[in-house]
Amino acid sequence: MKVGHILWKTAKIILITLGSLILLVVILLAAAKLSENKIVGLVLNKVSVELKAPFSVREVNLLPLRNFPNLTVELQDFSVGKSTDSLQSGQSSNPFDTLFSLHKLYVAVKAKPLLSSKVVVDQVEIDGATLNYHVDSTGASNFDFLMTTTDTTQVPEDTSQVETVLNILLHDLTLSNIVLNYADDSLRAKACVAIPEIKLNGKVLGSYYAGAVEGSISVSDLALEGTHADRMGKTSLDFKVGYDNGDISVDKLNLNADGFGLSANGKAKLSDSIFVDMGVGLTNMDFGRLTAYLPDTLLSSYGLTALGGIFDLKAHIKGFVYDTLLLPSVEASLDFRNGFIKTTSYPTVETLAFNGKVKLPDPNNLKTASADFSTFRVKTHASNLNLAFKILNIEKPIYNVKGDMFITLDEFGSFIPDSLVKSLSGNIMARIETRGQLPDSLGMSSADYFMQNTTLNVKLRNITAVLDSSTSVRGVNLNFDFLPGKQVAVENFTADLSIPGYHVGLDNFLLRARLIGDIANTSKFGVDVDSLLIKVGNSSFGGRFKVMNLDKPTYSAKSFLNVNFNELRPFIPDTLVETLTGRMAATVQSHGTLNLDSLSSQIIPIAFEQSRFTLNLDSLNFAMPNDTLMRVDNLSLKLAMSDDTIRINGFHGQAMGIEFAIDSTRIWNVYKAMLKGEKDKKLVADTRIQLSDIDFAMFAPFMATDSTAAEPTPQPAEPQEKVAGSEAPATESSFTIPSYIIRGTVAVNSFKYGNMLIDKISTKFRVDDSLYVIDDLKLNAFGGDLTLSALYDTRNDTATVIEAKCNLNRMNIRQLLADNNDFDQTFFTHENIEGLATGELFARVIMRDTNILYDKISLLGNFKLENGGIYNFEPLMQLSKFTNLNELERVVFRTLETSVFVYNNEIYFPKTDIVSSAMDISVYGMQSFADDYEYHLIVHLGDVLVGKSNKLL
Repeated sequence: MKVGHILWKTAKIILITLGSLILLVVILLAAAKLSENKIVGLVLNKVSVELKAPFSVREVNLLPLRNFPNLTVELQDFSVGKSTDSLQSGQSSNPFDTLFSLHKLYVAVKAKPLLSSKVVVDQVEIDGATLNYHVDSTGASNFDFLMTTTDTTQVPEDTSQVETVLNILLHDLTLSNIVLNYADDSLRAKACVAIPEIKLNGKVLGSYYAGAVEGSISVSDLALEGTHADRMGKTSLDFKVGYDNGDISVDKLNLNADGFGLSANGKAKLSDSIFVDMGVGLTNMDFGRLTAYLPDTLLSSYGLTALGGIFDLKAHIKGFVYDTLLLPSVEASLDFRNGFIKTTSYPTVETLAFNGKVKLPDPNNLKTASADFSTFRVKTHASNLNLAFKILNIEKPIYNVKGDMFITLDEFGSFIPDSLVKSLSGNIMARIETRGQLPDSLGMSSADYFMQNTTLNVKLRNITAVLDSSTSVRGVNLNFDFLPGKQVAVENFTADLSIPGYHVGLDNFLLRARLIGDIANTSKFGVDVDSLLIKVGNSSFGGRFKVMNLDKPTYSAKSFLNVNFNELRPFIPDTLVETLTGRMAATVQSHGTLNLDSLSSQIIPIAFEQSRFTLNLDSLNFAMPNDTLMRVDNLSLKLAMSDDTIRINGFHGQAMGIEFAIDSTRIWNVYKAMLKGEKDKKLVADTRIQLSDIDFAMFAPFMATDSTAAEPTPQPAEPQEKVAGSEAPATESSFTIPSYIIRGTVAVNSFKYGNMLIDKISTKFRVDDSLYVIDDLKLNAFGGDLTLSALYDTRNDTATVIEAKCNLNRMNIRQLLADNNDFDQTFFTHENIEGLATGELFARVIMRDTNILYDKISLLGNFKLENGGIYNFEPLMQLSKFTNLNELERVVFRTLETSVFVYNNEIYFPKTDIVSSAMDISVYGMQSFADDYEYHLIVHLGDVLVGKSNKLL
C-alpha cells in the first residue's frame, strides 16, 4: 500500500510538471503569435528607414518548435532593391535592380537571454540567396547608396554610459544555395559565384574569439576584356578552417580551377611572431589549358604555337614568421610531366619533364638551402636531354650535376635559312659530370677549378652540313673526352671538306693531352700532349709535345710528318707546279726556352744545337711549267741533323737528264762556323758523289754570252760635299766564308764535250780555304786511262805549292786529236799521227804571289809511245826532196821510250832512241827556263843519203 501510494504521488507530480510545461509552451506560442505582426512590422519599418531602399518579404513566420527551446524566425523571399532615389529618377530596370534576395532565412535565438535583453544567436541558416553587384561605366556600383549619407549633423558622443562587453555565441550558421552575380561595365568584366553550402559557428566573449567555417564556393561565367577568361570552366573552393583565439587550423582548403588546383592544410598560431605548420600544394597545373586564357598574340610574339604540361608542387612550411627577421623552413617537391612545346623556329619538344625537391631549413641562412632534381628531361622526335643535379648552400653553391644529350641535327635543318645551310644531318651525343663548390668569382681564374672536377664526353656521328653546291662538310665523326685532372682526348675525328676547287678528307685526328698548372696564370700554365695524330689520305702529322710557361715558353717536342705529294698536288695552282709526285717523311725532336720578344734570333740556334731532324724523300718528281731547269725526277733522300751535324745518305735522283747520287755525307759545324762565325770552328764536309753521263752541250746555252751587247760606259762620279762633323755611313758587313774543309769522292760515269768522251771518272778530293787536293783521279779517255793526283797548297803565306802526279796508260793520240777537232788547227791533224802513249809524271811548282820560282821547280817523267806513226805530214814529206828518205810519207815507229826531269832551273831530256821505218835517231838535250838550250841528235848518214833498208824493221 505504501509503495503504491508513493508511485501514485510521483506520477501525479510528473503529470503536473508536464502539464505546466505544455501550458507554458502554449502560452508562449500564443503570446508570440499574438505579437508576431506587431514585432515584424516594427522591424521591417526600421530596416526600411536604415537601408533607404525598397525591400520585400513575401512571408514571415515564427517557428517556435523548429529548433526548440530556441525561438526560430523564418523569412521567405526577402529581397532588397535599388534606393528609392534611383527608382524615382526613372532609371530603367534590369536584373541588377535587386541587390540581394534570400529565399529562406532561419534565425534561432535562445529564449531565456531575451528576458535579460541579451541576444544569443544560436543558429542562423540561409537557404538560397542571390546577390547582384553591378558597377556601371562611370565606376559607380549599385551598393554605393548603402555607404553614403547626406546628413552632416554631428551627434555628440555619449560618455556617460559604461562600456558594454560584447558576448555573442554563434552556434551554427549555415549558408546554402547562395549566388553572387558580378558585373563591371568599366572593366567589361563579369562573374557568377555560387555557394552550395557554408557552415559557420563562432564565439565572442570579450577579447576571446573563436570560430569555424566549412563549405564550398564555385565561380563560373567569367569574363574580362582583353583576356579569354570566358574560356575558363567552373572553379570551386572547398574549405574547412577553424580559429580559436589565435590558433588557426586548416583541415581542408582545396581550390579546383579549370587548369590547376591549390590545396592547403595545417595550422598556425598568431602572436607577436606567427608559428606556421602548413602543407601547401599546387596540383594538376595544366599549362596547355592555362594558355587558352592568354591573349591570342602573346604566344606567337615569342615564336610559340602551343605548349602544355602538368605541374605539381607540394610544400611544407614550418616555423616562426616575424617580419623578415624570422622566416619558417620550407620543403617542397616539384613534379612536371607530359610537357610539350611547339615553336616556329625549333623542333617540337614532345616531352618535357622534371622531378625534384627543394629544401630551405633556415631561410635566414641560405647556406642551409638545397635543391635535388633527380630528373630533368627534354625530348623531341629524335633528340633528348637528361639532367640530374644537386645544389647545396645557395650563398656559395655546392653542386653535383650529371647529364646526357642526344641531338639529331636533321630536325634542325628545316629551321635554318637556306642562305646559311642548305642541309644539315647527323647526331651529337654528349655526357657531362661535374661537382664542386662555385668559386667566389667566375672567369679565367676559376676555369682551372671547373676543369679539375668535370668529366665531359662528346661524340659526333656522320654530321653533314651543305652550305651550297660547292661547299660542304660531310662525314664528321668525333670522340671527345675531358676527364678530371684536366685530361683531354680526341679520337676518331674524321671529316670530308669540299670548297670550290678543292677537296680535303680528314681520315683521323687523335689527341691525348693534359693541361698543367693554372690557366689564369700563364707563367705557370702548360700543356702536355702525350699523343697527336692528324691523318689526311696517305699524309700524316703527329708527335708528342710539352709546353710550360706561356710568357716565356719552355718546350720539348717529338714530331713526325709524312706527306704524299700526289695528294698535295691538286691544291697547288698549275701556274706554279706542273708535276709533283712522291713521298716525304720527316721527324723533329727539339727542346728549348723561347723569349717571345726575340724569337727570330733564337730559332736558328735551337734548330742546330737543341734539335734533331730527319728528312726522307722517296721517288720525288717535281717540275715547273715551261722550265726544264726546274725539273727533278725520282729524287730520294735520307737526311738527318743533330748537334750541328748534317748527315746525308741515299740522296739520288735525276736533274737535267743527269742521274746523281750523294751518299755517306757528313757536314759538321754548319751553325757554329758558317752562321755564328766562331773562329775556332771549321765547316767540315765529307761526301760521296756519283754522277751519270754528262753532256756539256746541255750547259752550253747557259754559258753563251751576247758578244754584241755593249758594255756600259763608266760615268764619272759626282763630287759630294762633305758636311762638317759628319762621317760616311757604315756599310753592312758582307757574308764571310768561314774556314772550311770539304773532302770526299766524286765519280762520273762519263763526260762528253763535243766529240770527246771521258768515262769511268773517279777521284778523291779535299778542299779547304788554303789547300786543294785531287787524289787518285782516274778516267778512261781516248782509248786509254789516266790516273792523276794534284795538290794546290797556300797554307804558307809566303809561298804557294803546286804538286801533281800523273800516270798515263796507252792513250790513243790519234783519238785525242780527232775527238778534240784537232784543237781547231790543220797543220798537224789526227790523220797525220797514231800511237798509244803511256807514261808517268811528277811535278812540283812553288809560287810567290803570282810569280813562279823556277829554281824551285821539280819534275820527273817517263813516257812510252807504242804503235806510233806519222802519215802524210807535209813538212816531213818535203825532206824527201833533199834526201833519199822515200818512206817519209808513212813513218812507223817501234816502241819509243823517253824521260824528262827538271833540275836547277833546266829541263833535261835523257838519250832517247827513235827507231822508225824511215830512219833511226837518238836525241837528248837540255832546255833552260831562260833562253839557253842544248839538243843532240844522232842519225845514220846512210839512212839520210841512201834510205833505210826494210831489214832494219
